[in-house]
Amino acid sequence: RVLARCGVYGPCEASFDDCALTASRDEVSAGQVRTAILDATAVARTDVEEPWVRGSIPAPIGGQTPLGIRVTSEPEDAVLALAVAADRENRALEVRLRPMAKGVDIALRVETWTLLHDRVLSNGRGIELAAPKRMPKDVKAYLEGAPGVDVDAPEVVEAASGVQTDDLHAAMTTVAEILRERMTYSGGGDQGSIHCLESGKGVCTGYANTAAALLNASGIPTRILACVYPDTRLQEHYIVEAWTPALGWSRMESTGGLFPYPDSSAVILRVVYPDSWRSAGSVPLYSDASEGMACRFRMDENFCFQGGETITSFAFDEGTLDALQSKGRSALKALERTPAEGSRWSALPDADRATKAARDQIASQGERLAPGGEGVPN
Repeated sequence: RVLARCGVYGPCEASFDDCALTASRDEVSAGQVRTAILDATAVARTDVEEPWVRGSIPAPIGGQTPLGIRVTSEPEDAVLALAVAADRENRALEVRLRPMAKGVDIALRVETWTLLHDRVLSNGRGIELAAPKRMPKDVKAYLEGAPGVDVDAPEVVEAASGVQTDDLHAAMTTVAEILRERMTYSGGGDQGSIHCLESGKGVCTGYANTAAALLNASGIPTRILACVYPDTRLQEHYIVEAWTPALGWSRMESTGGLFPYPDSSAVILRVVYPDSWRSAGSVPLYSDASEGMACRFRMDENFCFQGGETITSFAFDEGTLDALQSKGRSALKALERTPAEGSRWSALPDADRATKAARDQIASQGERLAPGGEGVPN
């Protein structure tokens, strides 16, 4: 028996036309190559000799590995080099620009090609929750709450009394039930957990903040992930992950209450740490710039500055998949030490024996990936 779901949020119409079911042997893994797209503007507030701006690119996390990056600019040829700034689990892309005079602005589009494959996930039944003494120090930090994740607030403590903690499945499903009963999807305003529970309203940020607060108040370390959906344009989407000793981090799509949440359902941009910056409305956006510079999100008519696109699907044997992931993550690590000159970077510049089949399959979509039909940008 196969259950297919189509989720809709907000006032709109939707249709669900067909579903393809593919059977494969255990040694074959299915997945996708997807782009994550960020539109931003670099602005010089003064004359700047060595300007740079930073934004989120997909993190190497779970079944996700970045394979290539391309940055286009208006005016053209404004980009000198690409580097990666590591921050714990996150990898921010640093776009280094040519010298800029005061008042000049440069439009940037960052496209990251990302390999995603679905790991075998547990539904949490029988998975014991962690006692504080069994939590690593970096995990235990996620019990402390954060701006908008109001762990000790009376409103949160009262709502969290309905969270069942027999196992991970019980905790995640009862949190989803509480969110469905207590909140409706409605945009605007403060997205902190107190306001969402009091008003009964929130968008994806509010659902994630509230889910994290409820789980944290129940003694379950929970963190928020910023992500982008494939084949959409949006500002930024937020989901949550809860930690157990047996499984590590397990994802839930908190707005729809979907658990477990497959790796291929969204491209993860970054982990939102307890000390990450939040807006006054408890939204954890991220951008950074060198002294004298500003980095601003460039929104379209729908106030969206990000998007995603599915490039191709695949079925790789485990050896090829492991080789692709290893090469992608090693190459991204190298980009932390040695910037790539120009506006492109590739984790797979040469089709060696281990990755040739995968590279050929990805390159079959070459015209969509890079000018000249060369496959992954280089």
